[in-house]
Amino acid sequence: MTTNETLSLPVYSRLDEIAATLAHDRTLLLHAETGAGKTTLVPWHLLSHRNFSGSKILLLQPRRIAARAAADRIASLLGEKIGKTVGLRTRTETVTGPAARLEVVTEGILTRIIQNDQSLEGYGTLIFDEFHERSLQADIALALSLDCRTTLRPDLNILFMSATLPAADIQSIFGGAQCISIPGRTHPVRVFYRPPFPGEKSWEGAARLATEAGEILSAEGSGDILVFLPGFREIRRTQEILEKGRQAAGADITILHGRLLPDDQRRVLNPPPGSRSRIILSTNVAETSLTIPGVRVVVDTGLERRVRYLPRTGMDHWDTAPISIASAEQRKGRAGRTGPGTCLRWWPENDMREEFSQPEIIESDLAPLFLETALWGASPLDLTWLTVPPRGGLERASSLLADLGLLDNTGRITDTGRKAARLGLHPRLGRMIITAAEKGWVATAAVTAALLEERDSMGGNDPDFRDRLTAWAAWARGERSAMTEGSARRIADEARRIIGNAGFDQRKITENDIDPELAGRLLLTAYPDRAARLTDGGPVTRWLMATGRGARLAGSLGNAEYLAAAEMDGGETDARIFLAAPISLSDLESGLAGQPVEEHITEWNEWVPRCQSQVRLKKLVLREKRGLLPPENELRRAAFDRVSKEGLSCLPWNDQARRLCARIMFVRRFGGQSTWPDFAPESLAAEFGEWLIPYGRYDGGPVFTDDTVLQALKNRLGWGNIRQLDTLAPEQWVLPSGTHKSIDYESGDIPIIAARLQEFFGSRETPALCGEPLLLHLLSPAGRPIQITRDLDGFWDRSYPEVKKELRGRYPRHSWPDNPREAEPTSRAKPRK
Repeated sequence: MTTNETLSLPVYSRLDEIAATLAHDRTLLLHAETGAGKTTLVPWHLLSHRNFSGSKILLLQPRRIAARAAADRIASLLGEKIGKTVGLRTRTETVTGPAARLEVVTEGILTRIIQNDQSLEGYGTLIFDEFHERSLQADIALALSLDCRTTLRPDLNILFMSATLPAADIQSIFGGAQCISIPGRTHPVRVFYRPPFPGEKSWEGAARLATEAGEILSAEGSGDILVFLPGFREIRRTQEILEKGRQAAGADITILHGRLLPDDQRRVLNPPPGSRSRIILSTNVAETSLTIPGVRVVVDTGLERRVRYLPRTGMDHWDTAPISIASAEQRKGRAGRTGPGTCLRWWPENDMREEFSQPEIIESDLAPLFLETALWGASPLDLTWLTVPPRGGLERASSLLADLGLLDNTGRITDTGRKAARLGLHPRLGRMIITAAEKGWVATAAVTAALLEERDSMGGNDPDFRDRLTAWAAWARGERSAMTEGSARRIADEARRIIGNAGFDQRKITENDIDPELAGRLLLTAYPDRAARLTDGGPVTRWLMATGRGARLAGSLGNAEYLAAAEMDGGETDARIFLAAPISLSDLESGLAGQPVEEHITEWNEWVPRCQSQVRLKKLVLREKRGLLPPENELRRAAFDRVSKEGLSCLPWNDQARRLCARIMFVRRFGGQSTWPDFAPESLAAEFGEWLIPYGRYDGGPVFTDDTVLQALKNRLGWGNIRQLDTLAPEQWVLPSGTHKSIDYESGDIPIIAARLQEFFGSRETPALCGEPLLLHLLSPAGRPIQITRDLDGFWDRSYPEVKKELRGRYPRHSWPDNPREAEPTSRAKPRK
């Protein structure tokens, strides 16, 4: 970049204002439109500003390709190479030195820097560039940075930069932080909408619009075409169509993607003078931060690849989704950097789109976030977030990390969790590397992890992960391989990096280090929740996952009865397995996926137990035995669980037990025995573990019988109290006629005696218990109710004359005296004459 070019950039005249505001407020939002020069000039100026001269600056970029390009440009402004004043640190590349004062880093690297030094000693400023993209790692880094500033470094400066900055969201956290807006330096861009033809695929539409873009350039002058596609697969298919159909005649087809090696990326961003026109097929890596010279036409499919977590399937899912309005504007602006341009959009003009893409924290697997916050020493909800992580996602993440042994049962990070976090891998892969290192499998594990990160290293539909290891080993031997050269080389470099981070010598991995037969065991350590057992054969096999979900696999894994799946996706009924490796029953029993649990399952025939023993790994039954009698404590637990679930009604109650409870409740209420145990249903239900469970029979016969329940109730009352109960609330009452009648304690608060009216002759007083008159049901000679009363003496005066008058003719053989108080009580009729 020449001096005149630097001076002409819109941000240049505002650099002192930016530096002064940031130094004073400690937080600043910089909204600088496309072409303003913010990524290069702002950090470059802060390096020489007096308020920032005593500390280092970290510039965060969302992608490796953007980080490398930014470091190149800033270093060139200083007349230097990367590694002197300007350093670069990404997962695959580190070029820095002791004199570096500005480090351009990618998001995961910033998190590692903060975790390794929670006070960020030596660093004074953090710059979050292109923050509108809101990746998960950027949100993690910001949360940790804010906590660092709150607790240890109140002097830490934080600068947010973007062409489409969500300023209101950020200001809501920072209490109205200032926002400086700078227009971009872009030329007018015409927009034409070219909706898909019926059934047209994105790569077909991209090739069609690239052809139209070539015609536009032919008519209006030279230049390059930048085509945005959602992923590498679509890039390759578009390339094939263009090359096969000769639509690209006279132009070079160039690919821009994060998988490219650094030198190949530099050639795309800095083409030599006099180069032919180019059709640049790119993912959204070209959307922000990068300046690609010569682009006059943008073809935008309007799609991008997003990672979304599907709660129904319990797994991440790569989704091709429409881009936001903000992203569409960013892409359009690429055509207007050097002159008037054109943008062809592969969607209808009236298409409705979100203003900004959803932050990844809303839709992604939160296991990396949870592990980082645990390593930090905090709960995720204790930190300040621009978007609070969903509680459901955090619960799933916590469960997974516990299954992997990275968190203990209190939610604290384990020693294994600390090791995994520092590897810079997804927690699943970190766990795999740690286990492999302990067992001597680290080389195969490192290549396995690199293959999983590379995702589609071979293409095709082969589901057997062993074939990928075999293909990479063939490449390492120098033989012809199903794996592309670029993929194989990236895998080798990443595997070497992983081995180094794990504390091993970063020597070159050879084919002799790789054992494809370890694939299943390695995947099992990383994906314990994706262990599966074959349930149905055929061309499409069916499997039961450890989570209990069904799955299907198109393709063969030999005669495998068990597998561990690395790549899956959700279906309407069953999940689909795309990539897996076979495992054995002994692998599952060995503890690689967590220790199996022996469980005794009890079913009931009334209260006779029918038991079986199962060895389980989550929902997978590994071994099973029936007809066994479990240990007494487990049978007690099974009985306890049944009563807890079904309630006291599932017990074999008899009339005597029910009557006992009613008698006790009557005495507690009216007999002055409130200190007796409570026999109300809710109290019995709450305390059955104390009064009932100890009296069960746990030798294979009925655990409870009606007599068991009765005796348990008596034990609850206590034998001394039972004798008192018989006095205060006897089961029967002797009537004046001499008949013993059962007392009904169950039908209400007041006990009931039901008997023929004639049996009460000769009595004035109403029978009473605990000072309470009983409720008399006076019956006709036929046993039908005549009167209900608690005042027998009053009944003789008030009601008896009418009763006598009405019933004497109907029951002439029964006694109907004029003075019932003096008459002889009887339970019999008069003898026939």
